Amino acid sequence: MPISGPEGQILGVQSAPMSSSRRRPAFLPLLGLLLCSSLFGLGCEDLSRFRQCDRLSSKVNPMLAQIEELGAQGKQPTPRTYAQIADRYAALNRAVKALPITDPRLSAALVDYQGMIATTEKKLRETASALRKNKNPQEQQSRYDVAMSGVLQQEQAVLGRIRGMCKP
Repeated sequence: MPISGPEGQILGVQSAPMSSSRRRPAFLPLLGLLLCSSLFGLGCEDLSRFRQCDRLSSKVNPMLAQIEELGAQGKQPTPRTYAQIADRYAALNRAVKALPITDPRLSAALVDYQGMIATTEKKLRETASALRKNKNPQEQQSRYDVAMSGVLQQEQAVLGRIRGMCKP
């Protein structure tokens, strides 16, 4: 059994240098590093999106709870109630717009969500205005419900997209 000496020599015999076809290319470690960093980068993008989702939910959910609470305060909403809820939706829209969302898909979904919020606010203000003019409250509530049924379908679709992006 040969015994290796310094510099790859087998004692008494000079070993031949590795041919260039057998030598590991110098770019392989760099390629491996790039591959690992790109995989890690995908994880970072997901983590960043999850953090953005957390910011979104921590801002939106309490505001929606306040809106729901305000809407549940009485059997027959008054023009003032509709106007107050519309004000809360306007505040919600401003809060969503101010969030630093950088994920392109989440940002696009939030644009749709903001459109839905703006439509809801508009319908609430229209209903409050009609009620102030002493229009039939039941008829106005019915018109509001019909107008909002399409918005609620849109809301379910948009929230489904957002939930899909925000779950791990």
